[in-house]
Amino acid sequence: MEQVLIITSSYDLPAAQELAPTLGDYRTYFFDPTLVDEIAKTSLKRPELLLWDDAPTYPELEHQAYVRVRELERQVDDALRPLLATYHPTLSLRGWQSLNLYYLMLGWQWYSGLWSSIAGRLRDCHVHVLVCDNPANFYWPSFVPALLLIERLRTWGVPFSAVAYGERADESDVMMDLFGSVPEQYDVLTHLPTCFYDAPHFRAELAAAGSRIVNIEPKYWGMPMTPDLQVKMARLDHARLAQAGVPSLQEPGQQLLTLLHGLLEPYIASSDYRARQAVHLAKLYQSQLASLFLLETYFGGMRPGRMLISDHDAGFHGPLLTYASRHRMPVYVLPHAKVSISSEFTFRNMTALTHVMQGRTVLDGNGRALRHMTLAYPEQLSLNTASAPLRRLGVLLSGLSLNGVPSTALRPYLDGLKEIEQWCRRHGVELAVRCRPGQSLFELITGSTAIARADLEAALRGSLGEFAQGVDVCLMYDAPTSAAIEFLRNGVPLLNPLPEALSTAEHLWSDAELIPRESLADTLRRLDAYVADTDLLDSFRRHQFARYAAGTAQARSLRSLL
Repeated sequence: MEQVLIITSSYDLPAAQELAPTLGDYRTYFFDPTLVDEIAKTSLKRPELLLWDDAPTYPELEHQAYVRVRELERQVDDALRPLLATYHPTLSLRGWQSLNLYYLMLGWQWYSGLWSSIAGRLRDCHVHVLVCDNPANFYWPSFVPALLLIERLRTWGVPFSAVAYGERADESDVMMDLFGSVPEQYDVLTHLPTCFYDAPHFRAELAAAGSRIVNIEPKYWGMPMTPDLQVKMARLDHARLAQAGVPSLQEPGQQLLTLLHGLLEPYIASSDYRARQAVHLAKLYQSQLASLFLLETYFGGMRPGRMLISDHDAGFHGPLLTYASRHRMPVYVLPHAKVSISSEFTFRNMTALTHVMQGRTVLDGNGRALRHMTLAYPEQLSLNTASAPLRRLGVLLSGLSLNGVPSTALRPYLDGLKEIEQWCRRHGVELAVRCRPGQSLFELITGSTAIARADLEAALRGSLGEFAQGVDVCLMYDAPTSAAIEFLRNGVPLLNPLPEALSTAEHLWSDAELIPRESLADTLRRLDAYVADTDLLDSFRRHQFARYAAGTAQARSLRSLL
């Protein structure tokens, strides 16, 4: 009987390499295209990338995941409303775990279908399953994909072995350390997870504003801050909460645990593992409720005048926005990577601050447009006034998957790159392709096109700025990326050809009127015209740069809002 080793994510690789020597002869199956280069560096035997050919598109996966999340959150809110009303008549948990639940549902949908699609490949095999022994938490790997596979192997009568690995420390009870009371009045409450790239600028703007800042440290992805007061984190402690005047949270915690255990049954069949996931989520809700009550007792009548948060919820957005809503506190939402995604919260007094390349309108949890302002960033604009023909075409690649779930089908993606490469050869145009750092795709691209690996490696060795300066036109291929800014600010013509339709969230990441978004065929026809008419290319270049410059000129500085 053939031995098969299953790899679902890069986190499986250390455990796989430890297990592999005990298997003798075996075959390695994996499903994430971004692992091809990484697996090629290992000693794993007979690796094979299996694709789900009739998989739903990423927009379909995204939509269905949100449908499931909103229904589950509605059921949680409805069931707990009588109890929550005893704390506050308008208290709602809607949105509090949306991001966590979204990644859980997205992964569940993908892996449920993926495993069914490979049933025929696993007959007459002994399957070795690696179980990342953690509840689903944000986009990090969890036991959910492996459990879904094990359920199907049992149904199909396929023998298997399972090895657990990688258990992380439980942080589900982490809350804001707001015991006691605020020592003095502060102007702005900040909470800025994941704003790594722009951290120096944001810190400088906060300092220049002259406002007194109290910063709530995030559970994850915190950036260095220099506030007047830093609020750290603490562990949930019921006795200490009671001493601080916080009502008991044990009853809502138990109700949440019982409710979630039932609501998760369609997604996690194993009662034991479902209990672990339910405990994890119930404790997250419980620690969020504790943080909300502590916000009230800590600040009392000395509330900050406004709030500045990032658009990436690291676990505290629910209590923070509920607190802001209750006290009609204006909230400014910073993008963690220049452009913002829509919010699952319904609080109306939010203003989305975004870069000029932001695409569609940012919405709230009811699908209504949020107030929006273009935010100024410290960018130097530069336009070469000399007209130049199209001699070197750049292609900028973004991420292709997250935790094993692809955002674009691989075959049309690679077919599109091959079309671009063939177009360049026909027109005598040099091609430069820059992969996303950390997702190189070297083996796949060189195996599907005539693009040389040495050229792909060379494009990654230099900086993004050097790459931008070395091309005459750039194609931001597939999903938009904030790396586009380097081209826009330097007057390098930028287009956005799509091998597949974008999801709702991806549409938000760039303005299609600033960066033309078209099918690949239409983009190549546009390039035909630019090759034939240098003046036409120059006109587009100047028009795009002028539009970008006009947008940045109208942008507001962060300090002026604070």
